[in-house]
Amino acid sequence: MDQLHFMKRRNRVYLFRCGLVLCAIAGLSVIAEKKALAPDPKDIARAWFGIDQDRLTFCRLELNQDGKGLFSTTFVENPARLYVVEKWSLDGFNLTIDLKPVDEKAEPIYLKGLAGLPELVLEMGGTGDKTWKRQLRLFNEQDFLSKNERVKARIEKYKAEQNAKLGK
Repeated sequence: MDQLHFMKRRNRVYLFRCGLVLCAIAGLSVIAEKKALAPDPKDIARAWFGIDQDRLTFCRLELNQDGKGLFSTTFVENPARLYVVEKWSLDGFNLTIDLKPVDEKAEPIYLKGLAGLPELVLEMGGTGDKTWKRQLRLFNEQDFLSKNERVKARIEKYKAEQNAKLGK
């Protein structure tokens, strides 16, 4: 009787485990079929800022809804260089930006890459005689500043609470 009870219990555990595995596989297949939605161009038309892969070049990009904008970079402590965005376009997640140098010492460059709502992952590179490329991560400026204000406010609230406890 004990052996029969043991075998029934073992079979139930086995069937339970098989059921869990099947549920996990079914869940993964549903997740795998769900595709991320490409961003809407109106959500990309805003200010973005960030740095290159080596953290030496700081960049700011302003994309307007009319397909135009401005782009500026500064390498380490060098003066900032300005570019006019003559045209930008979004095809799914692929962002292409046509730039024209404004400053005399601004070399011709290109920008292209992937667009998402929280960040742009772009390649910036030289055109013409100077070919080079850098990876950029640009963040939504409005979203970044909003989050920064929330965390700063929380820190300031804590400091005020601590000062009140100490009677300052």
